[in-house]
Amino acid sequence: MAKNRLTEPAFSFKILLPGAEGVEEALSARVFELGSTGLSAEKDKLAVYFPGTAPADQILAELRKRWLQLAEAGFDLPEFQAQVERVPHRDWASAWKEYFRPVEVAGHFVIVPPWERRNVEGDRIRIVIDPGQAFGTGTHETTQLMLRALLRELRPGDSVLDVGTGSGILAIAAAHLGAGRIVAYDADPVAVESARKNLQLNRAGGCVQLFVSDSPKSLRTSEPFDLVLANLLTSLLIPLLPDLVPLVQIERGRLVLSGILAEEREKMTAALKKLPLRLTDVLQQGEWIALI
Repeated sequence: MAKNRLTEPAFSFKILLPGAEGVEEALSARVFELGSTGLSAEKDKLAVYFPGTAPADQILAELRKRWLQLAEAGFDLPEFQAQVERVPHRDWASAWKEYFRPVEVAGHFVIVPPWERRNVEGDRIRIVIDPGQAFGTGTHETTQLMLRALLRELRPGDSVLDVGTGSGILAIAAAHLGAGRIVAYDADPVAVESARKNLQLNRAGGCVQLFVSDSPKSLRTSEPFDLVLANLLTSLLIPLLPDLVPLVQIERGRLVLSGILAEEREKMTAALKKLPLRLTDVLQQGEWIALI
């Protein structure tokens, strides 16, 4: 349905937040849940846009709360500071198209937005991701590490569990690579809805069992998986490990973990030594690592 431009606000307001590594994708699900019409990086700031009729004070309070949660979860964030500016109204959601470009990963995947119509060349796999609604557009190193690990570890017909699916990109990639049973979940209902839409964009909706959950314990009655994927911060991964291990198939199963800073490797491997797991490989990109 077309928008009624007579009822649109004449202005929007922009909230400028400090820029930090990974904060844009980590915040995106929450800001859209609050009614944001778009967000973008501006030099060393993150700009978040809302309609002029939105409750600015309430939104600022919610953003501060989410900022503190991310800091407690391990993000290296500066002190929360927000600058509010009134700007002329614009369709900021459409402004994504100005800077979201196809991303190539490992020479095999090409992640594109829905408006990118060009076909990819050769035998590369085209994955369509609608940006801005959940973590995992393919631009972050941790997502790219997981995709590289998928290429190496996934065998046709393998069962796959995607823990904290975000945008659904890993589940979609697994479907393209010939996985069998695929289960994906996330604690954030906004992320799950985003993943559902992205699965449909990639014609993979019927391949993946998708649901909202805040714990792998909900899968205790499930058959173990050949491949378990978890792209979360170290502070979230470590307490989850005892619940993830029983979900990994004993004889041939692999567990792939990312969202780990290189400087946290010792902390992570110390936690893994307490469990019946054997570290077989480490992948690194920038300051992030993935453990297999």
